[in-house]
Amino acid sequence: MKKNEFYILNSLYNGSIGRADCSYALDCVRALSDTRAYNRLVHAGYIDKESGCLTELGIKALEPYKVNNAVILAAGSSTRFIPLSLEQPKGLFEVRGEKLIERQIEQLQNAGIKNITIVLGYKKEMFFYLEDKYGVKLIINDSFNIKNNIESLYLAKEELKNLGFHCLDSKSNFIFAMHPDYDAKELFEALKENDIYVRFWGSERIEQYMRITVGTREEMEAMFAFLKKYMNK
Repeated sequence: MKKNEFYILNSLYNGSIGRADCSYALDCVRALSDTRAYNRLVHAGYIDKESGCLTELGIKALEPYKVNNAVILAAGSSTRFIPLSLEQPKGLFEVRGEKLIERQIEQLQNAGIKNITIVLGYKKEMFFYLEDKYGVKLIINDSFNIKNNIESLYLAKEELKNLGFHCLDSKSNFIFAMHPDYDAKELFEALKENDIYVRFWGSERIEQYMRITVGTREEMEAMFAFLKKYMNK
């Protein structure tokens, strides 16, 4: 499926479940004006020609792209919120009677995302109740006070290991990872086709390794989601 086709189908799906305001990204807005892509989807039976609604076949076509996991970074000490953050982390602030992190977890779960990992550091004990209340997974970043979100995301290499990757230790902001059941070059090409960029050299001794630079939370989540989808084909 091409990118614009995905954006069109996903926008229709969001609209059908009351989340039409989710489709605001510039690329998505541009895709919605792509008449050729829209007509291809109608011809393929993904969109009903008369009503313009997503068909059952269209919903099924979106299934491989479904996001199943999320990582919430809650390790920081929120120094910009001093003196409020001296008492509790920012994620536990209440707005209109709701704790910020609980609202975020509930929104994710309501969207069907059940595999949620939270990286903790500052006053971590105050978050421990979330494990029982919501069934989330907790990861502790003991270096939260001397390192930033890069360290928290680096801890996400455990998520790569959970997918079956072998990871080499690194003291920098990247991870060398290989999967025993998937060719590194094929993975590299598949990631590249989906605008997820890693490094692959094919050099001796590391010919089956990719170098994955730790990026933003959104970039890492996109990579994990794609790898899970790719490996479940």
